[in-house]
Amino acid sequence: VIEKFEYITDQNIKDNIDFHGGNSQYCDSEVARLKLHNDFGWIITDGGKAPLCNEDNDLDGVLDQFDNCLETKPNATVNDNGCEIIASDAILVYGVTPTCPGEANGSISISSALTDYNFNISVEGPISTDYNEVSLNENLEVANLATGLYTVIISIPDISYSQTYGIQINEVGTISGKRESFNTTAKTATYFVEGSYRYTVDVNGELKNYNFTSSGKNEIQLSDLAEFNAISITGESDCQGMVTDSFAFSDGVIMYPTITTGKVFVEGFDESSTVLVYDLSGRLILCQTLSEQGSNLIDLQVLENGMYPTVIQSKGNSKTFKIIKK
Repeated sequence: VIEKFEYITDQNIKDNIDFHGGNSQYCDSEVARLKLHNDFGWIITDGGKAPLCNEDNDLDGVLDQFDNCLETKPNATVNDNGCEIIASDAILVYGVTPTCPGEANGSISISSALTDYNFNISVEGPISTDYNEVSLNENLEVANLATGLYTVIISIPDISYSQTYGIQINEVGTISGKRESFNTTAKTATYFVEGSYRYTVDVNGELKNYNFTSSGKNEIQLSDLAEFNAISITGESDCQGMVTDSFAFSDGVIMYPTITTGKVFVEGFDESSTVLVYDLSGRLILCQTLSEQGSNLIDLQVLENGMYPTVIQSKGNSKTFKIIKK
């Protein structure tokens, strides 16, 4: 504590006072203290003059007796208390993953561009936890969170800084989806999906990400498709399930699914086309005639699992596909 002597006029001051200030120290009040002693005969007992009085040892423009942060980094922008001003975007807190239904596996990520400080972090909500004196040189992930609203309080003790954030962890549902249309000329396919805000689509091993503002019905259009295509669609969490599809294009003829447990459909074939299914040894194991007025179904349920080269023949033309039976 630093004494501060204030008076209005000399007439307000009594003479010969024995004043005990305990261990308090003085700085700005040095002139007033000396006047009380010399002019009015006061006997003042205290802790003496404060060290670092009227000095600015960290060169931040705030005198040390008013500085709550005496070791400010060089060139830092400080407030009236001498503590560094932290930019609003210097610390980022956001929900990374939602939680699966009935589980607690959501997560929050905390990151910062401030690499020279240690942080105290308190997470309060349906599941609470604390982290003391941690570095954010690498992102901190707070995992195993149930659905609900979380309050994240981040403080930097060295500079008397504290900030509070609110994060909602949602519970996800299952996703659903189906292929809506083909364009055999443009080699595109359109899917309608729902149940998630974000989707990852695997097209023949190449990943594509799609983000939407609603988890309702949304459209995903795939372009530049190959002759043979294996597609899987997942949501923002693995527990939401997966939509799978497979098909092949060949001069207007479409075969799907080409990865199947037994049933395969053919569209766009010429009248009275013949389907020839072979095993990998080249042995013909199925011969079937397709008709636009009849069935376009190839039933492979009785066959063993494996790959089956398939040819569709029509009026001097043939198209080759491959079917994987699982």
